[in-house]
Amino acid sequence: MRRNATRFLLTWMGLFVLAISSLRAGIDEEQVQKELPKLLGANNAGKEFWFSIPPCYEDESGGYQNFVKIFVTSPIATDVIVEVPGKGYLQKKRTKPNDVIGFDINPANAQAFVYSGRNDEPYPERVYQKSGIHVQAKDPIVVYCVVRYKYTSDGFLAVPVSSLGNEYIVASYPDMVAMYSWAKAFPSITTITSPFNNTRVRFTLGGSPLGNTGGDMKPGETKEFLMQAGDVLVFMSKGAVGVEPDLSGSKIKSDKPVAVVSGNHCTNIPTSNRWCDYTCEMDIPTSVWGKYYHVGRTPNRKYSQIVRLYGKESNTKIFRDGKGIGVIKSGGGVNGTGFIEMRINGFGGAPRSAVFHADKPMGVTFYNPGTEEDVVSAASDPFMMVIAPIEQYQKEITFCTPAVQGGERFSVNYVGCVYEANPDGSIPNDIEFGQFISNELNWKKLAVMTGDIDDLFSYDVNGKKYGYKVIKLPNDGVYKMRATKPFACYSFGFNDYDSYGYPTSTALIDLETPDTIAPKPTYTYDCEGTVAGEVVDLPNIDSIRSNLSDIFLISDQSFNYEFDYDPIVPGITVSTKWRLKVADLTKDAKAVILFADRAGNDTTI
Repeated sequence: MRRNATRFLLTWMGLFVLAISSLRAGIDEEQVQKELPKLLGANNAGKEFWFSIPPCYEDESGGYQNFVKIFVTSPIATDVIVEVPGKGYLQKKRTKPNDVIGFDINPANAQAFVYSGRNDEPYPERVYQKSGIHVQAKDPIVVYCVVRYKYTSDGFLAVPVSSLGNEYIVASYPDMVAMYSWAKAFPSITTITSPFNNTRVRFTLGGSPLGNTGGDMKPGETKEFLMQAGDVLVFMSKGAVGVEPDLSGSKIKSDKPVAVVSGNHCTNIPTSNRWCDYTCEMDIPTSVWGKYYHVGRTPNRKYSQIVRLYGKESNTKIFRDGKGIGVIKSGGGVNGTGFIEMRINGFGGAPRSAVFHADKPMGVTFYNPGTEEDVVSAASDPFMMVIAPIEQYQKEITFCTPAVQGGERFSVNYVGCVYEANPDGSIPNDIEFGQFISNELNWKKLAVMTGDIDDLFSYDVNGKKYGYKVIKLPNDGVYKMRATKPFACYSFGFNDYDSYGYPTSTALIDLETPDTIAPKPTYTYDCEGTVAGEVVDLPNIDSIRSNLSDIFLISDQSFNYEFDYDPIVPGITVSTKWRLKVADLTKDAKAVILFADRAGNDTTI
């Protein structure tokens, strides 16, 4: 039993092997453990996802084929269902191992509602029944969502239900109606999707001191809602000329895990920049926030990038490259109190990479400025991207570009890698970059690859040097990275008037609980191979135990068994029953079952 903050979700899970009829053949448990990550080979993987997106600005894209695109990749062939229950949308496809499949959903089905900021006032906050996007698979998959309209776009890495949380602080950006006075609103928007019935959600408005919501909530005011599975709760900012309302810093608390996606109908980054663009990002729960963050830069920029720093607790001291730069006075709240916005290198300064840290957990979001201030090209629109703390770095990731073979693509795609450098600052030889070509994985050493950016962070973390390298991807497809020491990656790309950016992958260990003991599965089975089991998370101390996260059968290593278990609510359920039944009693049967808790513990039986 151990805790390892650098292993991704699936390799945290308890491994349990049953072999019926062929027990005498023996099971090499060490080999099963060794092969399991290779079979799954993905980060942020899960069997079930729920989310919704902030309605996108489509006034300038009318008459074009605008879609919300769901991209799915998996190392094995598995059936994937994408559904919007309340709108009658359902599509099913089968993954191709180490390839990408895509689902195109039109805006009317993909969004809780279609909204025109040019013509419509911000809507009051309300629940839209069964309007969430639901992605399901029998086996673990990785899901990316890209909102792809003509002239505007952004996207995010989807967080599986097993890793959702109960507390969030919204990261968005201000409404730009102050600049675009001919429009009624270009609001900051937050969507909250419930995967479970009878979920109570409390929303406390942060943002800007003079802003409010479409339902006239004022900063500091709280509203509570009851949601059922698949429901979407939407908040929109509301302002007036001279006011830049914002939902950033708003606090969300729920009694069951929820999915939160925040962004903007169309915003300028910074607000003085023209040529607004749609932004969206999937917020990560405060339970996975850390204290150390590496923030890199994007290629071909003239001025420094923007970050927002969000506090989880009151009086959080913030440092940049080891020097104090301010205090976040409250956990959530308005700009200047609940969060801080800044240029990494000051206004007018050149872009540079930097290390931010705090004396308490914090969240960091990166904001890519628009085209006007740099005058580089049309291909540099705004996007926002959550930054992963060093506590959530990983040793292996699999990812794909946001396109399918022969489909619409971005003209340039980048991956930025933050890695632990050698003592002399050089790139270790063990960091490898792989590309799947005809389902064959071709590896290269990161140290020998040409990069658009090669930075060494000026501030060491715990005595260790870190570097940042940005690689332009040669073409669309599925890629993999691995190293012996934990690293982080970010995906971003551009097209004319289009952009996207999101973490390529991130671990989501619950850092709030000091849980170091893995779930304990027990079972009995009869002479026909029928198994009755139970799994209990440990220890038996509520304040320490992180509770169950997920359970599933690894189909590539299992055969001739039917598996099911009583439903769990991740982070809340302590124990549950599970069952196996042999499908054909005349044949051998084998099951490999994984059990996970929220703190990253694993067990092998």
